[in-house]
Amino acid sequence: MACSTTRVVKMGIDYGEVQLLSTAGIAPHNAAMLQDKNIRLETIEMTAAVPLVNNYLVQLVHQRAALPLLAVFTSPDAVRAVANILNGQAVPWQIATLDKTTHYAVQDAFPDNDRLLVAPAEAELVQGLEQAAVPDGGIVYYCGNKYSDRVPALCREKGISLEEVMVYQVLIKAAPVTGYYNGILFLNESAVDSFFVFNEFPNNTVAFCLTERIAAVLSSRLSQPAVIVQAAEPTEASLLESVLAYYDRIG
Repeated sequence: MACSTTRVVKMGIDYGEVQLLSTAGIAPHNAAMLQDKNIRLETIEMTAAVPLVNNYLVQLVHQRAALPLLAVFTSPDAVRAVANILNGQAVPWQIATLDKTTHYAVQDAFPDNDRLLVAPAEAELVQGLEQAAVPDGGIVYYCGNKYSDRVPALCREKGISLEEVMVYQVLIKAAPVTGYYNGILFLNESAVDSFFVFNEFPNNTVAFCLTERIAAVLSSRLSQPAVIVQAAEPTEASLLESVLAYYDRIG
């Protein structure tokens, strides 16, 4: 967890006084972490994930659907995009996922498939891939245009062969923000760009960022210093844990 240098007024905030804005939808099982503390969470989705559909991609996904392979998903949007192309077709895949949010999407889209592992973070995901008995079809990473390159980078470090297939793109949905929030959650870089189309970052508001890269992009757009808190791991659950830890620390 990293904070930029700025003054923090420690006011002993009660959880029930905290109101947050998320720039992306939060899975219900994760949002419950805040609800349990009576923290109010509003959502204005600043981006939209759009499945890619073109002849080349459809042919590629259907070709891979015939192979026994290890499919890797780190985003529910990637799961839904692949499922959209396959349209209920059974596939002989083992599946590895990052965090429970993606795991639940896989359960819905591929209920009959063997789920090799559900990793809490990218390093554990790659460690699981390193230890796995890889099928003949190899490892295929289904991702979007704004995905973190940490999984491929860690795979390269460990000599793990990984095919990357882009199946969705993230688009900006700029919207004005009115009202005051104690904190604003940013889960991808595009949401930062989208936020600043109509808004300036407000005074005395904390930015909670999913990754170091998102925090860096946000910091570059600020006209004045702000507190930026980075999640320990690039998962929704870790981001919300960082929210709770922050307000515990300043309370």
